Amino acid sequence: SDRHESEIFIRRESFLSSTTIYTCDLAQSLDASLTVFKTIGFQGVDLNALTIKQIFVDSNGLDPSNSDKIPMFLVHRKHLQKNGQNPTYVYAYGGFSIAMTPFFSMAVLLWIHHFDGIFVGVNVRGDAE
Repeated sequence: SDRHESEIFIRRESFLSSTTIYTCDLAQSLDASLTVFKTIGFQGVDLNALTIKQIFVDSNGLDPSNSDKIPMFLVHRKHLQKNGQNPTYVYAYGGFSIAMTPFFSMAVLLWIHHFDGIFVGVNVRGDAE
């Protein structure tokens, strides 16, 4: 929103929530409620059958002088048997002061659905922490 406008828009999405845009007019009240402006719908994948788990991996194996933990998100079917044979799609980006946040991707969901795989979103450093 422009700083001279009273109406604001907020966009929300995650690995298992498609984009929803909310709006609120602060001219009415500073406690005004958010209302849904637009939701992007889809069909074909049951999101309730999937789960997200955030884990932290020790980076010592990469650089013994660095004890930082690398955060990453795992997205897969809730009852997936992790046996080391699951196809895994790893996505990572870190550069130019751009931090990767959870995002909605129908392509990722279809990949998990059809290949019974695991999507890994790695939050590598991009200097925007």
